[in-house]
Amino acid sequence: MKITEKWLNKKNACADGKNWVLENYPDTDGTELVENLIRAQKLDWANWLIVRIMARPQYLAYAIFAAEQVIDFFENKYPHDRRPWLAIDAAKKSLADDTSRNSAAAGDAMAARAAARAAGGAAWAVAETAGAAWAVAGTAGAAGDVIKIKILKYGTGLLKKIREIE
Repeated sequence: MKITEKWLNKKNACADGKNWVLENYPDTDGTELVENLIRAQKLDWANWLIVRIMARPQYLAYAIFAAEQVIDFFENKYPHDRRPWLAIDAAKKSLADDTSRNSAAAGDAMAARAAARAAGGAAWAVAETAGAAWAVAGTAGAAGDVIKIKILKYGTGLLKKIREIE
């Protein structure tokens, strides 16, 4: 997928990110752009982009992987709260068999995640969105960048697999 100025405008990219992309990599492939953003240490921009170019199955796999990378942060603070794992399991079921029943179960799990988040905690329950896991990785300081890069590289691998099939 080509990332153009028109595409960036349609997706409401921030002005700084859009200008950086247009100055450095105008009209480029999305996967290549994510890789370039990683090299430039613009990890938040890379995550913003990757979740907007993924199809639903890729996004679910990415979110599951991201959540699993940061689950320890939550478990250390809330060792008896199983809601993140319930949400991850529901997302895995939805990924394996994307039926309305499994999607509803994933939605229920997301309601549990929202409840856990509302209950407090810096490393809240993570699951369906990579954004939540991304925020948790951001609370990890320098180690967080390592986690973010690992998550992004997994995501670019997902994008490359689909591109090879097409």
